[in-house]
Amino acid sequence: MASNSRPRLFSRYWAVVWLAGLLVPRRQRNEWRNERRQRLWHWALFLQEHDRPSSTTRKELSHWVWHSFAEALWTRMGKEESARKVDAALRSPRLVLAACLLVVAAVVLLSGFLPITRSLVLPLPYGNASRVGLAAYVGSYWSSFRSTVPDTWANVWQSQSTTLDGIAQYAFSARLPGRDTEMVVGHVSPNFFSVLGTGAALGRTFTEADRGRCGNCLVVSDHFWRRELHADRSIAGREIQLGVYRWQILGVLPRSFWFVTHDADGWIIMPPPPIQLSSGHENRLHDSVPYRREIQVARLVAPVILWKPGVSPADAEHDLNDLVQRFIQSPTGHVVITPVQRQVRLTLLPYVMAFFAGLLITLLAAWLRYRDLIRGAASRLAARWWSFLALKTAILLLATTLAAVELVRVIGHSGEEAIDPTAWPLSIWLCLALGVTAMMWSLRDQRYRCRVCLSKLGLAVMVGDQSRLLLDSGATEFVCPHGHGMLHISSMETSWIDAEHWTRLDPSWKDLFGE
Repeated sequence: MASNSRPRLFSRYWAVVWLAGLLVPRRQRNEWRNERRQRLWHWALFLQEHDRPSSTTRKELSHWVWHSFAEALWTRMGKEESARKVDAALRSPRLVLAACLLVVAAVVLLSGFLPITRSLVLPLPYGNASRVGLAAYVGSYWSSFRSTVPDTWANVWQSQSTTLDGIAQYAFSARLPGRDTEMVVGHVSPNFFSVLGTGAALGRTFTEADRGRCGNCLVVSDHFWRRELHADRSIAGREIQLGVYRWQILGVLPRSFWFVTHDADGWIIMPPPPIQLSSGHENRLHDSVPYRREIQVARLVAPVILWKPGVSPADAEHDLNDLVQRFIQSPTGHVVITPVQRQVRLTLLPYVMAFFAGLLITLLAAWLRYRDLIRGAASRLAARWWSFLALKTAILLLATTLAAVELVRVIGHSGEEAIDPTAWPLSIWLCLALGVTAMMWSLRDQRYRCRVCLSKLGLAVMVGDQSRLLLDSGATEFVCPHGHGMLHISSMETSWIDAEHWTRLDPSWKDLFGE
């Protein structure tokens, strides 16, 4: 075959290479096309003369032709210059801060915009939030603490107290009666929602008139209404089948409502306590009605206290303890009242303490390890170094704290208990574990950064002899990509060799780094 005939493969692919040449700058375009035209011509001619245009060779040639677009783009952008810019961006401290902020954004998005954190920080969704508190009993024996009291105590307080506007009772269970599907249900007294000052977004809540005659009434949460009842706005007052029994849906609570737990899907009226016949009440807790032959068996309940306007929690607490002394035989402890707003804020206290403790420990550890390296630097550079470490650590600790708080619902999800009492302690432990991980990573990242420009050190080189300890001991040296200095890290920490040594490079080294 004549050598001057145009190879068939050349005619097929040359148009692609020619189009790729449009990406090359005009002053280099002809030279770039001629070079690839000659290569494509000889390659196609060689395959044609040797009868080797197999599927493999065609694939290789096709890959080279289409790869010319990437080569043309690198020619326009400058491959070495672009690689240098990319490397500088990857080593930049701005990238680390952006990545830390991205972690925070991921926590916010994956959690659904921090519903638990917002509920703990924002004002509580109760009309009487400033006058509502939770009562608990602190015993004198081994300083025992109970968040529940006998319901007979609540009866005494309700009838005899002069500082309270109302007392409600609540408890939780993991299932709705007659339904096997897990559903956290709150068992409350009929005045529960009126004590909190909360109304229904749709329909109504319980009233005193419902006591004893509305055993199948159900008030549902907004989440349950949307998930199970398909956001039916005509559901209020209707009966629906939930498990074995039919329930009358009285109303739907506001979307922002929560109490103690965010997982409560429904609220029902607490059943009356059992009745026990008795000729007296020797050594028994009793209510304000004397000498009843039928007395209610004491049942532990968690009370919600609503004190009157102008009454302080301390006054209400003193009043309840006086009633305990008058009507309860030989009390061994005392009652404390914690305003619900303070109780909610106290939930965040361990997380806030863990955040600031982690930040302080990180800065203290950095100061103990790097104070000699930073002491010789200019005040502006030292302030920049410490600011970067503090900001980076603070962002990471914020992400770990928010993640631990939002994971409370996952940790506390239990099929056996309506509310897992270990959920918050486990969440605090998780916050500490994640915080320690963030602190260690932040310190390690700071270790391999330039003391001047904070860029990530590179060009790791092994020096010395790894088998020697006294003379010419082994180490690894890292160099700032901008030529500001060099970090020398010994392979083994000993008392006569510095574990780390930072050497500043004078301006005469800048030519070596292309600056």
